[in-house]
Amino acid sequence: MVISMKSKINRLLDLNIKNAKAKEKDYYLNDNDGLYLLVKTNESKFWRFKYIHPLTKKQKMISFGKYPKISLADARVLKKQCLDLLEEKIDPHSFFKNEETKNDIEEEKLKNVFNAFLENKRNKVSEKHFRKVKNAINTYILSNTELANKQIKDIKATDFEKVLKVCDGRDLIKRLCCYINNAFDFAITKNFIEYNKMKNLILLFNTVSKKPRPTLPPTELPNILKNINNSNIEEKTKLLMYFQLLTLARPSEAVKCEWSEIDLEKKLWTIKAEKMKMRRDHIVPLPELVIDIIIKLKQSSTNNFLFSSDKTKSGHISLETANNALKRMGYKNVLVAHGFRSLASTALNESCLFTADTIELALAHVDKNTVRATYNNALYLEQRRKMLEWWADYVKNASKFSIF
Repeated sequence: MVISMKSKINRLLDLNIKNAKAKEKDYYLNDNDGLYLLVKTNESKFWRFKYIHPLTKKQKMISFGKYPKISLADARVLKKQCLDLLEEKIDPHSFFKNEETKNDIEEEKLKNVFNAFLENKRNKVSEKHFRKVKNAINTYILSNTELANKQIKDIKATDFEKVLKVCDGRDLIKRLCCYINNAFDFAITKNFIEYNKMKNLILLFNTVSKKPRPTLPPTELPNILKNINNSNIEEKTKLLMYFQLLTLARPSEAVKCEWSEIDLEKKLWTIKAEKMKMRRDHIVPLPELVIDIIIKLKQSSTNNFLFSSDKTKSGHISLETANNALKRMGYKNVLVAHGFRSLASTALNESCLFTADTIELALAHVDKNTVRATYNNALYLEQRRKMLEWWADYVKNASKFSIF
């Protein structure tokens, strides 16, 4: 190892460092007062600080990190901290190691792991879904101070069993166990733990099977359409139900549809990511029958929403409007607006005309593979357009009358 010693007046410049080339052997450039730049044979550059231990009087060396991530100015600040510690007879290596340990201990507390997990999740889901997850974690898990301040590596499944006993037997317990499981998987990626001890946490609780939303088979579609048409509900509510049925949209997506999302020329409805259950844009091809509905809605619209309302603070009709209408029509506990999606899915699958991917994309069921999902969204657009035109014809034929 070669050390290039320079006089005290010749301190390093950024230009010296940038121009420092690799040699046959590793070598040092001296910035004085114990600060050196190690230049490796592969031209990687690392900061080193050499000093005499205040008690043992032996030479020691610590690393400040890699250049340029640690700049010349940063390295000099770290050197100054070390020199100040040496003035107080404190070994810099021991001091920084203790500080690092303290930071690690704080970072690996359950509450901080969950906070980091939530930040990582924030940009991957809608704001509404993010708040739902965060509120559940804070309310049922981190509200227990003793558990929240425990090191994640020291937590056992029985710790969660005690804290979550209040949720046992409720559908909520499945979600909470899922959040915990995901947070522990996240902790593995951060090297806080080596394996996930919470994989089977759900087995400690009594779970309830989630009831599917009430729906009806496609054979009932003619009666459903007839009852909607003959009911005395408002015209806009009827159009909402037809719109949702024909586009396969979720109730929340339908009532919040804005004019800025509609492209009549391209016959597309682009639902922005923040409105979707998972934070990802969703494109809906619009059949001619839906275009007719949109044109009809334009005549009565009073704001930026297709299904505008002057009676609500949101500016659009209520999320429960279609459900309440179906109840008044005699479909209580038999059919809900969300059930239109299941009805359509059954009809499309039974037709054997369309691939499962095409149907799932039309329903905005998320592909866990982000790259594949983005690719499929574009690839299947024309297939989905043909499929929704077929579905519109299916609905039109089932109605046996003009739905307008």
